[in-house]
Amino acid sequence: MKKTIAVFLFIFVAAAACGAAAPVTTSRPNKKIMIIAHRTTMMLAPENTIPGIMKAIELGCDYIELDVRYTKDGVPVLMHDPDVMRTTNGIGPVSLMSFKKLRKLDAGARFGDGTLFRKTRIPTLEEALEAMQGKIRILFEHKAPPRESALELVKKYGFYPDKIVLGSNNSLQKKFLALDPSAPARPYVVKKEQLAPLLAEFPSSVAIKVLPGIADAAFIDEAHARGVLVFVNTLTDEDDTPEVYRKLIDAGADAIQTNHPDVLKAIIEEMNK
Repeated sequence: MKKTIAVFLFIFVAAAACGAAAPVTTSRPNKKIMIIAHRTTMMLAPENTIPGIMKAIELGCDYIELDVRYTKDGVPVLMHDPDVMRTTNGIGPVSLMSFKKLRKLDAGARFGDGTLFRKTRIPTLEEALEAMQGKIRILFEHKAPPRESALELVKKYGFYPDKIVLGSNNSLQKKFLALDPSAPARPYVVKKEQLAPLLAEFPSSVAIKVLPGIADAAFIDEAHARGVLVFVNTLTDEDDTPEVYRKLIDAGADAIQTNHPDVLKAIIEEMNK
């Protein structure tokens, strides 16, 4: 699986140098589909934490989705929500807290019965990158306008540009592209007819984000012909199921972002027996 990713990324880098994206080869069924662990491994460990990262690495996931925000004093940290209340024993917006105050919170307090991952801390982006370096790739999801400091960190730890793909909504991706227009984008395509216009709008795209409803074989073929991978989000109870995984594998999708990477891994392993 890792060899397949490396080939895809080499194609993207070479194509970008030539100003055009090379077509992507479609495998149908794609028994080497890549696994993206949503919010690290949020069902198996506290989301956006070092234990969650280590679990994704242990499972052999291809990508970890990281959610990045900035503290009041400008430290990039991992946190999905604007407020810390849902995932910690604290309350208040990340953007109004100093890192020192944020660091005192327990990010394991609301996972399970609150004891298994007790005293887990909210990690800085740099701590996350140190834990991940050389082991896994990043789906880089900013939940606040990205800053140069985050770009410099992913460069420092060797993720940029070929071991990282931008997440976030299209608006925030544009803000990241303002920092570096060649950043590996992944625009969100809601309707099939948006594919060509969005790829024109995001010329550095290496992938697209879609929901399962439009990721049929014909659409995947069109995306591949335009030189981008198809990353599918299956994050609802209705979509995050073995039946949907198998359907996407059969259609030739390239990656699935899931809350249940362990389940998806088991299906891939069974199909490859």
